[in-house]
Amino acid sequence: MAHSNVERLYHVEKYKTKFCQSPPGECVYGSMCSFAHSEIDIKIRLIHKFVRDAEFYMFYFKTEWCPFQNKNHNKAQCVYAHNWQDFRRKPHLFDYDPRNLCQNWEVGTFIGNYYKGCVLQAFCAHSHGWKEQVYHPLIYKVYHCKEMNCNEDMSCAYYH
Repeated sequence: MAHSNVERLYHVEKYKTKFCQSPPGECVYGSMCSFAHSEIDIKIRLIHKFVRDAEFYMFYFKTEWCPFQNKNHNKAQCVYAHNWQDFRRKPHLFDYDPRNLCQNWEVGTFIGNYYKGCVLQAFCAHSHGWKEQVYHPLIYKVYHCKEMNCNEDMSCAYYH
């Protein structure tokens, strides 16, 4: 556990994983800032630049934490995860069954820490939430869409 906010921000898992909120060239911390000032500085994969095809939605959608911190950021339209309910394990790296929801994963409750959602965390053999289910390669575009006003693009996990 980190002993201070400084230790948390400069930890290898957090350092340069989000963009700085200061306008370019105006950050008071300069090169010592723990946040990225450009796409060259960022230490995560920028999946919002990927082509949004079926492969993207099955293997990358909501599998990375959002690097954007600004208040006007549209989380509903964002391809990144913003909380544990939003986050998906990469199905090509983690073996879980999308047809069975984890009995420990409480649907409809806020999960502040992954281990509180499921003690097995990423190694659980069952899906953690509906996004891990419907965007999994075994389920994606298998079932017919029942939405009357669906956008009918690749972001819909069902076929039309």
